[in-house]
This record gives sequence, C-alpha cells and structure tokens, in this order.
Amino acid sequence: MKEGCQMTFGENLKQARIKSQFTQEDVAKKCFVTRQTVSRWETDRTLPNLYLLKDLSELYNCSADELMQALVTPKQKSFFKINREYIQNMMKINTFWFFFFQFSFFIWLFCLWGLLFWGITYSVIQLYFNLTIIGIALFLFFIFLSVVLYFISLWTLRTIRIKKEVK
Repeated sequence: MKEGCQMTFGENLKQARIKSQFTQEDVAKKCFVTRQTVSRWETDRTLPNLYLLKDLSELYNCSADELMQALVTPKQKSFFKINREYIQNMMKINTFWFFFFQFSFFIWLFCLWGLLFWGITYSVIQLYFNLTIIGIALFLFFIFLSVVLYFISLWTLRTIRIKKEVK
C-alpha cells in the first residue's frame, strides 16, 4: 500500500483476497477467469465487470462498495451513491430471469424427451410391422434427436451447477 495515499482498487481486491485466504488461482477458478485476469485486476490494469464484482464481493464476504471504495473520486462517489440501488435491483432482476429461463428450459427439455420417446417407440413399431424407407428415416431421425438432446441436457445441468458454485 502506498504511504499517505488511498489504496487503489486493485490493492483493495488483493487485500480482500488475502483476508479471505484465497490464492489468485482459487479466485480465478471460482469466477471462471484466468489467474492472469485476477492479477490484472489486482495491479489496476483492468477492472472486473459488474457481475464479476458481485461474485467477488460474495466470495470475499464483503460489499461491492467496500471493494470499490478506493476506485472513486468524489464525483464518482456521488455517482455510485445515486446508482447503487439501481445496480442492486438490476442484479436481482438478472438473477430472476436466469432462474426463470432455466426453469423454462427444463420444462422444454422434459416435453422434448417425452416427444422423443414417443417418436422412438412409434418408429420401432413402424419398423417391426412395416419396414419402409420412411420408417427407417423416422427411426434414425429420432435417434439423432436423442443424441443432440442428451448433449443439450448435459450442458443445461452443467450451467446450473456452475451458477450454484459461483454463489
């Protein structure tokens, strides 16, 4: 820390990280960035975006205001004071929409899996009783669709797991 000067934003981040007993590598993994990115934040070469700032404040168990206190001039302080409530509300809204779309996506996947199993069953019955080119094509289409849907489901579950780990 510089003598007689206010701490910089990067120094605040570093101090909060050390106080929370994290390494740069730990923070990088939890925020899904590289260790070099965390280093750039701590040396004031770049700044994290608002969403990462929220995640960092939760990770370090302090408010975003505490992390940003060294960032600001008096003019900027008034800006943050005025807009603090707006930013907090926007973060709540984004969290709501994230869970809303995740829930909607799960419903969509559930319906698609149901349709898929019906389609495969129908195709197998068609193949068994009436072997035609259309029956074979329908069966292969539903098998292809099941593989694609499987990977979409895995991606969805991974996304939710990642979001929970960040918190």
